[in-house]
Amino acid sequence: NDEMNHIEDYISLEKMRFNETLNVTFNKEIASKTIEIAPMLFIPFIENSFKHGAIRDGVLGIEISIKADSEEILFNIKNTCSDDLIYSDGIGLENIKKRLELLYPNRYNLIINKSKSDFMVSLQLNTKSKL
Repeated sequence: NDEMNHIEDYISLEKMRFNETLNVTFNKEIASKTIEIAPMLFIPFIENSFKHGAIRDGVLGIEISIKADSEEILFNIKNTCSDDLIYSDGIGLENIKKRLELLYPNRYNLIINKSKSDFMVSLQLNTKSKL
């Protein structure tokens, strides 16, 4: 619940900054309000989409979706980017990967893709603790 509120607050701040040049969709399907995850886990991905995204046809487009149940969280984010963006793992993404490995070893799958016009991140996270 806290994580969703942080995301919504961050999006609200960015909407004030971008005014009419921002189109954000945030879809969430959360089965329970008591699912526990590491705090601020998704915020770096969201920050990156605003920081590195590109305005195309007058708009920065960002699509965020989170689907969660007691065993798994699926997080996806896609933003518009410029054709000439050369993708490389920066310090931020490297730190995110290290954090995931420390907190969820062998319990996550992170996929990062760049197409000609979009940058996409997909994170599948197994939240069920090993006994």
